[in-house]
Amino acid sequence: MPMLAPILCTLLCGAAADDDAMATLQKGLEQVRRFHFEQAVPFLSDVLYPTPRVKGDAVKDARIGLAQAYFFTNQKPKAERELQRLVRAFPKAKLDANLYPPDFVAFFDSVRRATPAPRAEVTPKVEFSATPLVPATEPASEEAASEPVVEATSLETRPMEIVLPTVKPWRWYYLTPLGIGQYLAGSPVRGTIFLLGQAGLLATNIATYVLFRQLTDANLTSDDPRRAQTLQIVMNTAFFGALAFLVAGLVDGAFFEP
Repeated sequence: MPMLAPILCTLLCGAAADDDAMATLQKGLEQVRRFHFEQAVPFLSDVLYPTPRVKGDAVKDARIGLAQAYFFTNQKPKAERELQRLVRAFPKAKLDANLYPPDFVAFFDSVRRATPAPRAEVTPKVEFSATPLVPATEPASEEAASEPVVEATSLETRPMEIVLPTVKPWRWYYLTPLGIGQYLAGSPVRGTIFLLGQAGLLATNIATYVLFRQLTDANLTSDDPRRAQTLQIVMNTAFFGALAFLVAGLVDGAFFEP
C-alpha cells in the first residue's frame, strides 16, 4: 500500500498539468478568434515552448494559432517557422480557404511548397543465413544448405490524411439586428430569441404609441388620464426593452459569434 501513494501522486499531477496546458491553449485560441493576436502569443508560446505540453491535434491547433498571431502582427519569419514545423510533423496538412483569411492561406501554401518533405526512415535489409554452426573441418549438411535465405524488408509507411481544425473568421454582418446576424453566424437558437424579443417589444411600443396618441390631444392631456398613463408606461417599457435587446444582440454578434 505505501508504494501506491507515489504512483497516485504522479498520475494526479500529470492530469493536472494536462488540464492546465489545455486551458492555456483554449485561452490562446480564443484570443485568435477575437483577433487579439498580440494577447494570444504568450498563451500559445507557453503551450509549445520549450517543449510542447500538449499532444496530437492540440499541437496542430497551437501551431496554427501561433502562426496566425505572428502573421497578423507582422512577424512573418516567426510565422514561417511555426508553419514549417507543422508541415514537417504533418506533411499533408491543409487549410480550408473558406475558413481562413486568403492572405494567410496563401502564405501557408507558399511555406508548404518551400518546406522539404521529411525523409521516411528505411529499415536496412537484414539477411538471416540458414547455414548451421559447425566446426570448420565438418561440412554442412545438404538439408541445411538447401534452406532459403530469409530477408527482412521494411514496410512502406504511408502518412495519414490530416484534417486540421478550423477557426471560423468573424464577419461584420454578425452585428445585423433582429437576430439576423446570429442566423448568419450559424446560431439559429440565439437568432430566434433576439428576433422575437426585438420584434415583439418594437411592435408593442408602436401599438401603445398609436393608442396613446388617440387618447390624448396635442398637449398630451386626456379625458382618461389613468389609461393614458398606463399606455405611456407600457410604451416606454417596450421601447427601452427593445433597445436593450438590440444592444445585447450587438454584443453577442461582436464577441460570441461565430
